[in-house]
Amino acid sequence: MTKIAGHLMRNATPQEHTPLLKDLTGTGFLLRNTHIKRLRSTNAAVHLFDVIGPQGNRLGVANLVVEPSVDAIRDFGHVCVTLAEDNSNSQLLTDAAQLLFDTAYKLGLKEIRVVSPKDHADSVCACEALNPDTTAEPLNRDGKSFLSYRYCKR
Repeated sequence: MTKIAGHLMRNATPQEHTPLLKDLTGTGFLLRNTHIKRLRSTNAAVHLFDVIGPQGNRLGVANLVVEPSVDAIRDFGHVCVTLAEDNSNSQLLTDAAQLLFDTAYKLGLKEIRVVSPKDHADSVCACEALNPDTTAEPLNRDGKSFLSYRYCKR
């Protein structure tokens, strides 16, 4: 899955305070919301998470962009889970992304976009396992190939 480049985010101002989300618990892992940034282009909240394993070890990172417009986040998507190389597997990616989907829907999003590098088999497998509502749309950026998936609240 494709994470947001740091330069596309900024720190929130005190007036934009958004509370951290409670830990999201999955089977054998949890997502801990460590901080919140803002998307420079739309001011949407970007929740940044650590993916924590059963022994308290950090398995990777994740993010959730609370942006109603799927077009505004076309290049990187609403949800991203990135695992350390030695922890990467499609089931953990799928399960963590599903927790973020459920949270996004609770926060009011009606549609979710996920962008995955076309050549990252675990990410593509996870995106397909989440039952997208549309066929993966090819995206090319900076000479790299990606697939964009759309999911609608059911």
